[in-house]
Amino acid sequence: ARLGQLTQRLSKLSSIDESQIAADAVGMGSRVVVEDQDTKDRERYHMIFGDAEDFDEGQVTMSSPIGRALLGKKLGEVTVLRL
Repeated sequence: ARLGQLTQRLSKLSSIDESQIAADAVGMGSRVVVEDQDTKDRERYHMIFGDAEDFDEGQVTMSSPIGRALLGKKLGEVTVLRL
């Protein structure tokens, strides 16, 4: 079952056209620094494709709530994440 999941993930990744990924907006592979406007605390994220099973600290899937809030945002743009 796990091999099937990995094969499916590789298939999806290989079908992504990198030329269609905006270089000036948050997307797959982006490294993002987010600052809380109230506390000025900063957190760093690395946007990845896939599920939340196997990821390192700081990696955020694009389908997660944080990932969806950041996707497509540009430098200096404000977004709201409701928990």
